[in-house]
Amino acid sequence: VPGNYRTQLWDKQSESFLPSTPGLGMHVEVKDPDGKVVLSRQYGSEGRFTFTSHTPGEHQICLHSNSTRMALFAGGKL
Repeated sequence: VPGNYRTQLWDKQSESFLPSTPGLGMHVEVKDPDGKVVLSRQYGSEGRFTFTSHTPGEHQICLHSNSTRMALFAGGKL
């Protein structure tokens, strides 16, 4: 299964997304219907991930920022 993503900050003033911030990336984790992790990996600010599962059914895909600079996101959106 392929997935595409782009990490961008939301700018309240312009009400639009800003270009990707250098160093900002994404951690992607995918679990199969049994809760088994089939993918857990760090990626850059924009890209594509793929995974293969041998278990049919609904899968859970979690995307997390890799940034520890939480002040950057105070009151903001990704």
